[in-house]
Parts: sequence; structure tokens; C-alpha cells
Amino acid sequence: MPPAKNPLKAYSKDPFKKSDFNMGVTIGLGSFGRVRLVTHKQSESIWALKEMRKAEVYRLKQVEHVLNEKQLMGRLTHPSAVSLAGTFQDERCLYLIMSFAVGGELYRHLRSAQRFDNNVAKFYAAQVGLLHRHVQRRIR
Repeated sequence: MPPAKNPLKAYSKDPFKKSDFNMGVTIGLGSFGRVRLVTHKQSESIWALKEMRKAEVYRLKQVEHVLNEKQLMGRLTHPSAVSLAGTFQDERCLYLIMSFAVGGELYRHLRSAQRFDNNVAKFYAAQVGLLHRHVQRRIR
């Protein structure tokens, strides 16, 4: 399956920069950064911008993990997965521009519910299984 067309590519031949986006609310926090809801100024499209502090990525020895995340997300095209539209960096941070998934992460929902009923668990298990199969086919 060919990669999905990236709507942001039409707006920039140069690398993206933070000033290309209007920063919105923080929608997630992690060990070395945050995810913000952003709007691309030219296209007015909505994205999630993952911002990772370089010093923390290095201190927590997550450089290889971040590189693998970028590589895998760049190759994924699946309705159950967030897609990577672009990356950039500045002196302090690394940035991943990702499709915005309404509803958020599965982990957040599980943590909130503490336990899914059987039908919900079966649904998510099937989605994870399909995504896993897709990933395995893409990385071969």
C-alpha cells in the first residue's frame, strides 16, 4: 500500500518550523515533552504536534526510541494509526507533526475506565491485532 498523500507537503518546500502553526491546548504530557493541538496557518488544517525536549530524550537514553518512532510512523498508513505528516527541530526540541486522533490514546481510555467490558475489549483487541498485522507487513 503506498503512503497516504500528505496535505501539508503542498504548503512547504522548506522544513517546517514552529511559527508555521498556531499553538493550541496541550492534549498530552509525557516524560520528555508534550503534545499540542495546533493549526497549520496556511492550510488551516488541525494537527497534533509532539514536542520533545532534546536534553530529556538524551538524558533518558531514548534517542533510538525516538528515531524508531519517527521511522515507523513515517511508514504507517492505517485508519487505526496516527500518521506522521512531518518533522522539524530547533535548538531545544524535536517536533513530530501528526494527524489528530479525536478521542485520544487507547491507554488513556483504559486507565480512565480501569477495565473494559467484554465487547469493548474485543473491539480494541481486534483493532490492535489488525494494526499489528499491518505493521508486520510494512516492515518486512
